[in-house]
Amino acid sequence: MTIADPAPIPPAAPARQIQPELHSRRFSYDWATHGAVTAQRFQSATDHREDTLHIKTEGDFAIHSPLRDGDLSQIQEAGYLTFKAFHKSSETMRIDVLGYEADKSTYFWRKVTIEPGGWQTIQLPLCWFRWAAGRVPDWAAVQSLGFRGSAGVDLWIGDIAFIDRPDGGAAAAATETDYVELMASVSSQKNLRSYCDDDLWLFTDCDQLDAERLREHLRGVRAHFLEKMGIDHPHPTPPKMFVFQEKGEYQQFAIEAAAMLNASTSKPSCDGLHLQGLALSSYVEGQGSLRSVFTHEFVHSLCSHYARLDPASGDWMQEGIATWFQCMTDPQAGLSKIVLDGLNKESFRWTLEKLTTDPKLPLKRYWQAMTLVDYFMNAPEVAAKWPELLKAVRNSGKTDLSHHLTTVYEMDFEELEKSWMDYTRRSAGKYEPVGVEMEMN
Repeated sequence: MTIADPAPIPPAAPARQIQPELHSRRFSYDWATHGAVTAQRFQSATDHREDTLHIKTEGDFAIHSPLRDGDLSQIQEAGYLTFKAFHKSSETMRIDVLGYEADKSTYFWRKVTIEPGGWQTIQLPLCWFRWAAGRVPDWAAVQSLGFRGSAGVDLWIGDIAFIDRPDGGAAAAATETDYVELMASVSSQKNLRSYCDDDLWLFTDCDQLDAERLREHLRGVRAHFLEKMGIDHPHPTPPKMFVFQEKGEYQQFAIEAAAMLNASTSKPSCDGLHLQGLALSSYVEGQGSLRSVFTHEFVHSLCSHYARLDPASGDWMQEGIATWFQCMTDPQAGLSKIVLDGLNKESFRWTLEKLTTDPKLPLKRYWQAMTLVDYFMNAPEVAAKWPELLKAVRNSGKTDLSHHLTTVYEMDFEELEKSWMDYTRRSAGKYEPVGVEMEMN
Protein backbone atom coordinates (compact mmCIF):
# COMPACT_ATOMS: atom_id res chain seq x y z
CA MET A 1 0.00 0.00 0.00
CA THR A 2 1.42 3.38 -1.02
CA ILE A 3 0.63 6.46 1.02
CA ALA A 4 1.14 9.85 -0.56
CA ASP A 5 2.72 12.85 1.11
CA PRO A 6 0.28 14.63 3.40
CA ALA A 7 -2.22 17.20 2.27
CA PRO A 8 -2.11 20.59 4.02
CA ILE A 9 -2.63 20.48 7.80
CA PRO A 10 -6.24 21.17 8.78
CA PRO A 11 -6.75 24.59 10.44
CA ALA A 12 -5.93 24.60 14.14
CA ALA A 13 -8.62 25.38 16.70
CA PRO A 14 -8.25 28.90 18.15
CA ALA A 15 -5.97 28.75 21.19
CA ARG A 16 -3.18 30.65 22.87
CA GLN A 17 -0.19 28.93 21.35
CA ILE A 18 3.41 28.69 22.44
CA GLN A 19 5.30 27.75 19.31
CA PRO A 20 8.73 26.10 19.53
CA GLU A 21 11.30 26.97 16.89
CA LEU A 22 11.68 24.11 14.44
CA HIS A 23 14.61 25.23 12.29
CA SER A 24 16.60 22.15 11.29
CA ARG A 25 19.83 23.86 12.35
CA ARG A 26 18.52 23.84 15.93
CA PHE A 27 18.18 20.06 16.12
CA SER A 28 20.79 17.92 17.84
CA TYR A 29 21.74 14.48 16.54
CA ASP A 30 24.74 13.56 18.63
CA TRP A 31 23.29 12.39 21.92
CA ALA A 32 20.71 9.69 21.23
CA THR A 33 20.36 9.13 17.51
CA HIS A 34 21.13 5.96 15.57
CA GLY A 35 21.11 5.70 11.80
CA ALA A 36 20.62 8.40 9.22
CA VAL A 37 18.04 11.00 10.21
CA THR A 38 16.52 13.78 8.19
CA ALA A 39 14.67 16.36 10.27
CA GLN A 40 13.66 19.53 8.54
CA ARG A 41 10.94 22.10 8.18
CA PHE A 42 8.55 21.11 5.48
CA GLN A 43 6.97 23.58 3.08
CA SER A 44 3.63 22.54 1.66
CA ALA A 45 3.33 23.13 -2.07
CA THR A 46 -0.37 23.84 -1.53
CA ASP A 47 -0.48 26.41 1.24
CA HIS A 48 3.27 27.28 1.56
CA ARG A 49 3.26 26.72 5.33
CA GLU A 50 6.68 26.15 6.86
CA ASP A 51 5.69 25.11 10.38
CA THR A 52 5.58 21.37 9.69
CA LEU A 53 8.42 19.10 10.86
CA HIS A 54 9.31 16.16 8.61
CA ILE A 55 11.27 13.32 10.26
CA LYS A 56 12.62 10.52 8.10
CA THR A 57 14.93 7.80 9.39
CA GLU A 58 15.75 4.14 8.89
CA GLY A 59 16.76 3.61 12.51
CA ASP A 60 16.05 4.95 15.98
CA PHE A 61 15.78 8.70 16.29
CA ALA A 62 15.81 11.37 18.97
CA ILE A 63 15.60 15.07 18.21
CA HIS A 64 14.83 18.21 20.16
CA SER A 65 14.21 21.90 19.59
CA PRO A 66 14.70 24.77 22.06
CA LEU A 67 11.67 26.85 22.98
CA ARG A 68 11.71 30.60 22.57
CA ASP A 69 12.79 32.50 25.65
CA GLY A 70 9.51 34.36 25.83
CA ASP A 71 7.54 31.12 25.87
CA LEU A 72 9.34 29.33 28.68
CA SER A 73 7.52 31.05 31.53
CA GLN A 74 4.14 30.20 30.01
CA ILE A 75 4.55 26.42 29.89
CA GLN A 76 3.50 25.99 33.53
CA GLU A 77 0.32 27.91 32.81
CA ALA A 78 -0.64 25.58 29.95
CA GLY A 79 -2.54 22.36 30.48
CA TYR A 80 -1.90 20.45 27.28
CA LEU A 81 0.67 19.97 24.56
CA THR A 82 -1.07 19.54 21.23
CA PHE A 83 0.12 18.82 17.71
CA LYS A 84 -1.01 17.21 14.47
CA ALA A 85 0.72 14.13 13.07
CA PHE A 86 0.78 12.10 9.86
CA HIS A 87 2.93 9.12 8.87
CA LYS A 88 3.49 7.11 5.72
CA SER A 89 2.92 3.61 7.09
CA SER A 90 0.05 1.16 7.14
CA GLU A 91 0.89 0.23 10.76
CA THR A 92 0.27 2.06 14.04
CA MET A 93 3.35 4.05 15.02
CA ARG A 94 4.62 4.73 18.52
CA ILE A 95 6.74 7.73 19.40
CA ASP A 96 7.64 9.47 22.64
CA VAL A 97 7.16 13.18 23.25
CA LEU A 98 9.62 14.77 25.68
CA GLY A 99 10.13 18.02 27.56
CA TYR A 100 13.81 18.43 28.48
CA GLU A 101 15.39 20.48 31.22
CA ALA A 102 18.33 22.61 30.10
CA ASP A 103 21.05 20.06 30.91
CA LYS A 104 19.13 17.21 29.17
CA SER A 105 19.83 14.92 32.16
CA THR A 106 16.14 14.75 33.07
CA TYR A 107 12.89 15.20 31.24
CA PHE A 108 9.15 14.57 31.12
CA TRP A 109 7.92 12.08 28.55
CA ARG A 110 4.76 10.45 27.30
CA LYS A 111 4.16 7.57 24.93
CA VAL A 112 1.99 8.40 21.91
CA THR A 113 0.46 6.11 19.29
CA ILE A 114 -0.33 7.47 15.84
CA GLU A 115 -2.73 5.52 13.67
CA PRO A 116 -2.31 5.20 9.89
CA GLY A 117 -4.39 7.45 7.68
CA GLY A 118 -4.73 11.21 7.49
CA TRP A 119 -3.68 13.96 9.86
CA GLN A 120 -4.51 13.27 13.52
CA THR A 121 -4.73 15.74 16.38
CA ILE A 122 -2.79 14.63 19.45
CA GLN A 123 -3.57 16.34 22.78
CA LEU A 124 -1.44 15.41 25.78
CA PRO A 125 -2.13 16.50 29.39
CA LEU A 126 1.07 17.90 30.90
CA CYS A 127 0.05 16.77 34.39
CA TRP A 128 0.13 13.12 33.26
CA PHE A 129 3.58 13.04 31.66
CA ARG A 130 6.01 10.49 33.10
CA TRP A 131 9.34 11.25 34.76
CA ALA A 132 12.74 10.23 33.49
CA ALA A 133 14.68 8.02 35.88
CA GLY A 134 16.94 9.89 38.29
CA ARG A 135 16.24 13.52 39.10
CA VAL A 136 12.56 14.42 39.18
CA PRO A 137 11.91 16.91 36.35
CA ASP A 138 10.23 20.28 36.82
CA TRP A 139 8.11 21.96 34.14
CA ALA A 140 9.52 25.30 35.29
CA ALA A 141 12.96 24.13 34.14
CA VAL A 142 11.89 22.62 30.79
CA GLN A 143 13.58 24.47 27.93
CA SER A 144 13.19 22.25 24.89
CA LEU A 145 10.73 19.91 23.25
CA GLY A 146 11.71 16.58 21.71
CA PHE A 147 10.51 13.48 19.89
CA ARG A 148 12.05 10.03 19.82
CA GLY A 149 11.15 6.69 18.32
CA SER A 150 12.43 3.32 17.20
CA ALA A 151 12.62 1.67 13.76
CA GLY A 152 12.24 3.60 10.55
CA VAL A 153 9.72 6.41 10.32
CA ASP A 154 8.47 8.82 7.69
CA LEU A 155 6.60 11.26 9.90
CA TRP A 156 5.17 14.76 9.68
CA ILE A 157 4.41 16.80 12.81
CA GLY A 158 2.79 20.23 12.72
CA ASP A 159 0.86 22.88 14.64
CA ILE A 160 2.77 22.22 17.87
CA ALA A 161 1.32 24.31 20.68
CA PHE A 162 0.75 24.47 24.41
CA ILE A 163 -2.89 25.27 25.29
CA ASP A 164 -4.84 25.99 28.46
CA ARG A 165 -6.86 23.46 30.41
CA PRO A 166 -10.55 23.87 29.55
CA ASP A 167 -11.46 23.81 33.26
CA GLY A 168 -8.92 26.49 34.14
CA GLY A 169 -7.10 24.07 36.47
CA ALA A 170 -3.57 24.24 37.80
CA ALA A 171 -2.02 23.72 34.40
CA ALA A 172 0.92 21.30 34.39
CA ALA A 173 0.02 19.87 37.82
CA ALA A 174 -2.93 17.57 38.52
CA THR A 175 -5.59 19.25 40.66
CA GLU A 176 -7.38 18.13 43.81
CA THR A 177 -10.42 17.44 41.65
CA ASP A 178 -8.34 15.28 39.27
CA TYR A 179 -7.27 13.06 42.15
CA VAL A 180 -10.72 12.87 43.75
CA GLU A 181 -12.25 11.79 40.44
CA LEU A 182 -9.55 9.16 39.93
CA MET A 183 -10.07 7.90 43.47
CA ALA A 184 -13.85 7.73 42.97
CA SER A 185 -13.34 5.53 39.91
CA VAL A 186 -11.90 2.70 42.06
CA SER A 187 -13.55 3.24 45.44
CA SER A 188 -16.70 1.46 46.58
CA GLN A 189 -16.97 3.82 49.56
CA LYS A 190 -19.20 6.89 49.64
CA ASN A 191 -17.20 9.00 52.10
CA LEU A 192 -14.47 10.36 49.84
CA ARG A 193 -12.58 13.12 51.60
CA SER A 194 -9.67 15.35 50.65
CA TYR A 195 -7.65 17.59 52.96
CA CYS A 196 -5.39 19.86 50.94
CA ASP A 197 -3.22 22.75 52.08
CA ASP A 198 0.22 24.11 51.31
CA ASP A 199 1.94 21.48 53.49
CA LEU A 200 0.37 18.29 52.17
CA TRP A 201 -2.58 16.72 50.38
CA LEU A 202 -4.36 13.81 52.09
CA PHE A 203 -7.07 11.76 50.35
CA THR A 204 -9.10 8.95 51.94
CA ASP A 205 -12.34 7.01 51.64
CA CYS A 206 -11.90 5.25 55.00
CA ASP A 207 -14.46 5.99 57.73
CA GLN A 208 -12.24 4.57 60.48
CA LEU A 209 -9.25 6.74 59.61
CA ASP A 210 -8.68 9.67 61.95
CA ALA A 211 -7.68 12.01 59.16
CA GLU A 212 -6.90 14.97 61.41
CA ARG A 213 -4.57 12.89 63.54
CA LEU A 214 -2.81 11.52 60.48
CA ARG A 215 -2.52 15.00 58.97
CA GLU A 216 -0.80 16.31 62.09
CA HIS A 217 1.51 13.31 62.13
CA LEU A 218 2.47 13.75 58.47
CA ARG A 219 2.93 17.48 58.97
CA GLY A 220 5.46 16.67 61.71
CA VAL A 221 7.24 14.19 59.44
CA ARG A 222 7.40 16.86 56.76
CA ALA A 223 8.93 19.41 59.15
CA HIS A 224 11.52 16.88 60.32
CA PHE A 225 12.29 15.94 56.72
CA LEU A 226 12.84 19.55 55.63
CA GLU A 227 15.16 20.10 58.59
CA LYS A 228 17.28 16.97 58.19
CA MET A 229 17.41 17.18 54.39
CA GLY A 230 18.43 20.82 54.47
CA ILE A 231 15.56 22.04 52.28
CA ASP A 232 14.42 25.62 52.76
CA HIS A 233 12.78 26.48 49.42
CA PRO A 234 9.11 26.24 48.49
CA HIS A 235 7.81 23.74 45.98
CA PRO A 236 4.92 24.35 43.59
CA THR A 237 2.97 21.22 44.59
CA PRO A 238 2.70 19.56 48.02
CA PRO A 239 3.44 15.89 48.83
CA LYS A 240 0.42 13.59 48.51
CA MET A 241 -0.91 10.69 50.63
CA PHE A 242 -3.81 8.37 49.73
CA VAL A 243 -5.29 5.96 52.30
CA PHE A 244 -7.96 3.55 51.04
CA GLN A 245 -10.49 1.55 53.01
CA GLU A 246 -9.52 -1.67 51.23
CA LYS A 247 -6.20 -2.96 49.93
CA GLY A 248 -7.86 -3.93 46.66
CA GLU A 249 -8.89 -0.31 46.10
CA TYR A 250 -5.36 0.92 46.65
CA GLN A 251 -4.06 -1.72 44.25
CA GLN A 252 -6.57 -0.75 41.55
CA PHE A 253 -5.82 2.95 42.07
CA ALA A 254 -2.15 2.25 41.30
CA ILE A 255 -3.17 0.58 38.04
CA GLU A 256 -5.52 3.45 37.10
CA ALA A 257 -2.96 6.13 37.98
CA ALA A 258 -0.39 4.37 35.77
CA ALA A 259 -2.95 4.30 32.95
CA MET A 260 -3.36 8.08 33.25
CA LEU A 261 0.38 8.27 32.54
CA ASN A 262 -0.21 6.07 29.47
CA ALA A 263 1.76 3.36 31.25
CA SER A 264 0.90 -0.01 32.74
CA THR A 265 1.75 -1.71 36.01
CA SER A 266 0.89 -4.99 37.68
CA LYS A 267 -1.20 -5.12 40.83
CA PRO A 268 1.12 -4.23 43.74
CA SER A 269 1.44 -6.91 46.41
CA CYS A 270 3.12 -4.74 49.06
CA ASP A 271 1.35 -2.81 51.83
CA GLY A 272 2.26 0.55 50.36
CA LEU A 273 3.56 2.07 47.16
CA HIS A 274 5.00 5.28 45.82
CA LEU A 275 3.95 6.17 42.27
CA GLN A 276 5.33 9.35 40.73
CA GLY A 277 4.84 11.60 43.75
CA LEU A 278 1.80 9.77 45.16
CA ALA A 279 2.06 7.82 48.43
CA LEU A 280 -0.49 4.98 48.41
CA SER A 281 -1.64 2.56 51.09
CA SER A 282 -4.72 1.18 52.84
CA TYR A 283 -6.21 1.00 56.33
CA VAL A 284 -5.77 -2.15 58.41
CA GLU A 285 -7.94 -2.79 61.44
CA GLY A 286 -5.86 -2.87 64.60
CA GLN A 287 -2.97 -0.83 63.15
CA GLY A 288 -4.73 2.51 63.52
CA SER A 289 -4.45 5.83 61.75
CA LEU A 290 -0.66 6.12 62.15
CA ARG A 291 0.33 2.89 60.42
CA SER A 292 4.10 2.94 59.90
CA VAL A 293 3.82 2.24 56.17
CA PHE A 294 1.97 5.57 55.82
CA THR A 295 5.08 7.36 57.07
CA HIS A 296 7.38 5.35 54.83
CA GLU A 297 5.45 6.04 51.63
CA PHE A 298 4.84 9.68 52.55
CA VAL A 299 8.60 10.21 52.89
CA HIS A 300 8.98 8.88 49.35
CA SER A 301 6.52 11.57 48.24
CA LEU A 302 8.54 14.16 50.16
CA CYS A 303 11.70 12.98 48.40
CA SER A 304 10.02 13.47 45.04
CA HIS A 305 8.52 16.88 45.73
CA TYR A 306 11.29 18.52 47.74
CA ALA A 307 14.56 16.68 47.10
CA ARG A 308 13.71 15.78 43.47
CA LEU A 309 14.74 12.18 44.14
CA ASP A 310 12.56 9.59 42.39
CA PRO A 311 12.16 6.47 44.58
CA ALA A 312 10.90 4.40 41.64
CA SER A 313 14.14 2.43 41.47
CA GLY A 314 14.03 1.45 45.15
CA ASP A 315 17.77 1.96 45.61
CA TRP A 316 19.74 2.43 48.83
CA MET A 317 19.27 6.18 49.22
CA GLN A 318 15.54 6.32 48.60
CA GLU A 319 14.71 3.32 50.77
CA GLY A 320 17.30 4.28 53.37
CA ILE A 321 15.83 7.79 53.77
CA ALA A 322 12.24 6.52 53.95
CA THR A 323 13.13 3.78 56.44
CA TRP A 324 15.14 6.15 58.64
CA PHE A 325 12.28 8.63 59.03
CA GLN A 326 9.87 5.75 59.55
CA CYS A 327 12.01 4.28 62.33
CA MET A 328 12.61 7.64 64.01
CA THR A 329 8.86 8.29 64.01
CA ASP A 330 7.78 4.78 64.94
CA PRO A 331 10.70 2.89 66.55
CA GLN A 332 10.40 -0.89 66.36
CA ALA A 333 11.38 -3.06 69.32
CA GLY A 334 14.13 -5.47 68.33
CA LEU A 335 15.47 -3.39 65.45
CA SER A 336 18.74 -2.77 67.28
CA LYS A 337 19.34 -6.52 67.43
CA ILE A 338 18.78 -6.81 63.68
CA VAL A 339 21.31 -4.03 63.15
CA LEU A 340 23.92 -5.54 65.48
CA ASP A 341 23.45 -9.02 64.02
CA GLY A 342 23.94 -7.52 60.56
CA LEU A 343 27.18 -5.89 61.64
CA ASN A 344 28.48 -9.02 63.38
CA LYS A 345 27.58 -11.57 60.68
CA GLU A 346 29.04 -10.87 57.29
CA SER A 347 26.45 -13.06 55.56
CA PHE A 348 23.68 -10.78 56.93
CA ARG A 349 24.85 -7.72 55.03
CA TRP A 350 26.17 -6.57 51.68
CA THR A 351 29.40 -4.71 51.21
CA LEU A 352 28.67 -0.99 51.05
CA GLU A 353 29.96 -0.92 47.51
CA LYS A 354 27.30 -3.44 46.45
CA LEU A 355 24.63 -1.80 48.62
CA THR A 356 25.14 1.63 47.08
CA THR A 357 25.63 0.60 43.46
CA ASP A 358 22.89 -2.03 43.08
CA PRO A 359 19.82 -0.41 41.46
CA LYS A 360 17.27 -2.48 43.39
CA LEU A 361 17.45 -2.99 47.14
CA PRO A 362 15.85 -6.12 48.66
CA LEU A 363 13.69 -5.68 51.76
CA LYS A 364 16.13 -7.57 53.99
CA ARG A 365 18.79 -4.91 53.29
CA TYR A 366 16.62 -1.93 54.30
CA TRP A 367 18.18 -1.91 57.78
CA GLN A 368 21.61 -1.45 56.21
CA ALA A 369 20.54 1.36 53.89
CA MET A 370 18.78 3.06 56.82
CA THR A 371 21.88 2.94 59.02
CA LEU A 372 24.07 4.23 56.19
CA VAL A 373 21.74 7.20 55.70
CA ASP A 374 21.88 7.74 59.46
CA TYR A 375 25.68 7.71 59.27
CA PHE A 376 25.86 10.26 56.44
CA MET A 377 23.22 12.45 58.04
CA ASN A 378 24.37 12.38 61.68
CA ALA A 379 27.88 10.98 62.20
CA PRO A 380 30.04 13.92 63.40
CA GLU A 381 32.86 13.10 61.03
CA VAL A 382 30.71 13.31 57.85
CA ALA A 383 27.41 15.06 58.70
CA ALA A 384 28.54 18.46 57.40
CA LYS A 385 28.83 17.00 53.90
CA TRP A 386 25.32 15.46 53.79
CA PRO A 387 23.86 18.47 51.88
CA GLU A 388 26.74 18.22 49.40
CA LEU A 389 25.97 14.55 48.76
CA LEU A 390 22.28 15.32 48.24
CA LYS A 391 23.16 18.08 45.79
CA ALA A 392 25.52 15.82 43.85
CA VAL A 393 22.86 13.10 43.63
CA ARG A 394 20.17 15.56 42.60
CA ASN A 395 22.29 17.25 39.93
CA SER A 396 23.51 14.00 38.42
CA GLY A 397 20.35 11.98 38.90
CA LYS A 398 22.57 9.14 40.16
CA THR A 399 22.44 7.63 43.66
CA ASP A 400 25.22 5.17 42.78
CA LEU A 401 27.74 6.11 45.46
CA SER A 402 30.72 5.18 43.29
CA HIS A 403 30.09 8.49 41.48
CA HIS A 404 30.23 10.61 44.65
CA LEU A 405 32.22 8.94 47.42
CA THR A 406 35.66 10.19 46.40
CA THR A 407 34.59 13.66 45.28
CA VAL A 408 32.34 14.43 48.27
CA TYR A 409 33.98 12.51 51.12
CA GLU A 410 37.53 11.89 49.88
CA MET A 411 37.42 8.27 51.04
CA ASP A 412 37.16 4.85 49.42
CA PHE A 413 34.68 2.07 50.18
CA GLU A 414 37.04 0.33 52.58
CA GLU A 415 37.38 3.48 54.69
CA LEU A 416 33.63 4.08 54.51
CA GLU A 417 32.87 0.53 55.65
CA LYS A 418 35.00 0.87 58.79
CA SER A 419 33.71 4.33 59.70
CA TRP A 420 30.06 3.33 59.16
CA MET A 421 30.38 0.16 61.25
CA ASP A 422 32.04 2.04 64.13
CA TYR A 423 29.32 4.71 64.16
CA THR A 424 26.46 2.22 63.82
CA ARG A 425 27.68 0.06 66.71
CA ARG A 426 27.81 3.14 68.95
CA SER A 427 24.37 4.39 67.95
CA ALA A 428 22.29 1.24 67.50
CA GLY A 429 20.33 1.97 70.66
CA LYS A 430 18.53 4.91 69.03
CA TYR A 431 16.40 2.48 67.00
CA GLU A 432 14.61 1.11 70.08
CA PRO A 433 11.41 2.66 71.47
CA VAL A 434 11.84 4.83 74.55
CA GLY A 435 11.92 2.67 77.68
CA VAL A 436 12.93 -0.52 75.86
CA GLU A 437 16.30 -1.96 76.79
CA MET A 438 18.58 -2.66 73.84
CA GLU A 439 19.49 -6.31 73.58
CA MET A 440 23.23 -6.64 73.25
CA ASN A 441 25.08 -9.57 71.68
